[in-house]
Amino acid sequence: MRLAPSRDLTLRAKRHAGAIVGLCALAYFGFHLLAGERGVRAWVTVGNELEVVSAALEVSRAEQEALEHQVALLRPDSLDIDMLDEQARSVLGYVRPDELVVFEGAIAE
Repeated sequence: MRLAPSRDLTLRAKRHAGAIVGLCALAYFGFHLLAGERGVRAWVTVGNELEVVSAALEVSRAEQEALEHQVALLRPDSLDIDMLDEQARSVLGYVRPDELVVFEGAIAE
């Protein structure tokens, strides 16, 4: 006995409904696993940004250590006279009349 076409279609749909819903759920979660805001692509992007920011942090820490060292040389308890003289001359522009000043990186004409 053959069923009516609409009844046959309904039975097929009911029989495969679980598989269709499962496939749709798998496609949804698979897409978000790869392209979602917390997916693989985002994870790779955040990893690359982390490397760039870590490198910038290391540069900043090196600059900070250099500045802290210069400040330490100018503290009253460990004052380095040469450093004080160098800073006073560079900041204030003081030079004795018998001195010759050579600036690093300056182009001679």
